[in-house]
Amino acid sequence: MLLTITMKKNLLVLFLLLSLPFFSQTKKDKIADHIIALHQKKFDFMISKQFDSLSLILDADLKYIHSNGWVESKEDLIANLKSDKLVYEKVTVSETKFTLTNHVAIVSGKGLFSVILENQKIEIPLMYSEIYVKKRGKWLLLHRHANKLS
Repeated sequence: MLLTITMKKNLLVLFLLLSLPFFSQTKKDKIADHIIALHQKKFDFMISKQFDSLSLILDADLKYIHSNGWVESKEDLIANLKSDKLVYEKVTVSETKFTLTNHVAIVSGKGLFSVILENQKIEIPLMYSEIYVKKRGKWLLLHRHANKLS
C-alpha cells in the first residue's frame, strides 16, 4: 500500500513537471496573439486615421524608420499622418513572425504597402521589424525599421 501511494505521488510530480512547458507555452501564445493583433491594429489605425488610438500604442521614444531612411518620432509620425504628408491606403501583410524575450516582443514581417507620400502614390513591398516593449502593463511599439524588397 505504501508503495502505491509513493508511486502515485511520483506520477503526479512527473505529470506536473511535464505540464509546465505546456502552460508556459499557452501564456507565450496569448502574448503572441495579442502583439500580432496590436501590430495589425496599428496599420488599421493609420489607414482609418484614428490618431488618438494610434497614439496609445506608440511608445514616447518611438523610432519609426522607413525603407528610404526617413526616421520619425512618435510626434513626427502622428503629425505627418494628420497633415497627409504620408497617407496609408492599404497594408497587405504576407508574412509575420514573432519572438518574445522577457518584456520585449519582436514582430518581423513582409507586406505590400500602398501609401501616398507627398501626393505621390507608391506601392512598395517591404520587409520590416517592430519591437514592442511592455511598460506599466501595456505593450507599446518602440521601434520599427523597414527595408524595400526587390
